[in-house]
Amino acid sequence: MLERPLLIIYPESDNALYREYGEPDLLALAALARRLFAACSERWQGVAICSSREVLDISADQLSRATAAVIDLMECAATSGDEQIFFSKLTGAHKRVLVLAEAVESTRYKQQFRLPINVDAVLDIGFVSQADRHPFPEVPYHFVFNGPTQVERQMIANQAPSRERCIPWAVVGARTPNHLNLVAELMEYEFHTGGFCFLQHHTQQGRKGTGLLDPLGLTAVLLKTNYYVLSSDDSPNYYESPRFIQALLAGSVPCKLDSDPSWHKSDIPGIFSSVRSFCTGVQEESYWSMYCASREFYTSKGLLADHLEKALRLV
Repeated sequence: MLERPLLIIYPESDNALYREYGEPDLLALAALARRLFAACSERWQGVAICSSREVLDISADQLSRATAAVIDLMECAATSGDEQIFFSKLTGAHKRVLVLAEAVESTRYKQQFRLPINVDAVLDIGFVSQADRHPFPEVPYHFVFNGPTQVERQMIANQAPSRERCIPWAVVGARTPNHLNLVAELMEYEFHTGGFCFLQHHTQQGRKGTGLLDPLGLTAVLLKTNYYVLSSDDSPNYYESPRFIQALLAGSVPCKLDSDPSWHKSDIPGIFSSVRSFCTGVQEESYWSMYCASREFYTSKGLLADHLEKALRLV
């Protein structure tokens, strides 16, 4: 049992500017919040979820008794409708926990700790601990393996080979030189002709542009795809665990291409140093065998609720 009520706060997406430029990112953060809520609800009572805008309407008494778990503090403040009131409300919480799922070396990660509010701890949701690289030793860091909820574990366990998978590979991401070269290389291999590519432009404001492939659209593609190919261009020296999970839930094999030799020490399956090694690997091993290896790695690590409980008891 948790000693205090837990309030999970995610960025509000009902905002014209964010609908135009950042909605898919906000949807991903909201999806993370819902997964954390589902995992906690499997185990405890006294867990609630709300948007950053809704925080402004919560009484000071309610917040004073709760541990606030904030999914991306920067986005929550920016989408709250009033940053000053949002920070004032959040200051009144019994404890403030910053929840992130990104590389600790990124500029955005560091900016989260420079906002006008003190946080009691950070929960890093992912596949590999980044404790040795966490740049703010005064803020306690807790790694939380991004395991499945009970429902997700059952969905993944129920996956079976399907003849409807007509797309050999899919690449989805920003329209960068690295991604363009990746797609060009994949198309050179006869075994992989007919893949799916969706590379989106960025706006001058630095946010992703309109016409994006939202989570439901990506799932529809992955349900017909054998290999979901991820590039190190997405997150250098970091594995984006939500992409791995989304692939498994749709029955697709997550495959990351990254030439960094440090990945050789990782037990995460499906990491290749190049397009050539990826193509060789999928020709030597069947799609279903690779999927089962990824499934075994993921489901053998325990439920998300187990890892959250361990971390929250240390806050």
